[in-house]
Amino acid sequence: MLGGSITNNEATKKNDYTGCGGGVYNDTRSTFKMAGSALISNNTAAEDGGGVFNYYHVDMYGHSAIKDNTAVTGGGVWNGGSSTTDVYMMYDDSSITGNTATTHYGGGVYTCDGYFGMEGNALISGNQAPQGSGGGVYHSGTHFEMKGGSTGNIRYGTWKCRKNWMS
Repeated sequence: MLGGSITNNEATKKNDYTGCGGGVYNDTRSTFKMAGSALISNNTAAEDGGGVFNYYHVDMYGHSAIKDNTAVTGGGVWNGGSSTTDVYMMYDDSSITGNTATTHYGGGVYTCDGYFGMEGNALISGNQAPQGSGGGVYHSGTHFEMKGGSTGNIRYGTWKCRKNWMS
């Protein structure tokens, strides 16, 4: 995704459909890249990943933003699967802001058995999980690496980390 926006979409749960990935559902062996001020905003998922549901590899570059999305878990981003293949990376001035996990974890980001990394001036801020934990980030994967970037204004809930490392 080079520029442009994905906005005002809804993933509903019905029959065999999971209700995941309000804006983007990135499945196994697919790589999704955001660059050039790309925007994913105001999307809703009945289950996981209001903005992005990732089950393989996502890169955010160059002023890309995921903001104001809503889901039960991972209001902005749900990242998971296998720790060796499921990677979510934020670079440059990319941001995840103003997202909400309505009843579970990770207002901005929820990571389960995956790798999440931030570099440069990446920002996670102003997200919330009013009834769960990890307003900004809920991480239960194998690695969370932060080389620059910042998290701030994490409201409601706590940051949970297991088996992780930061540098």
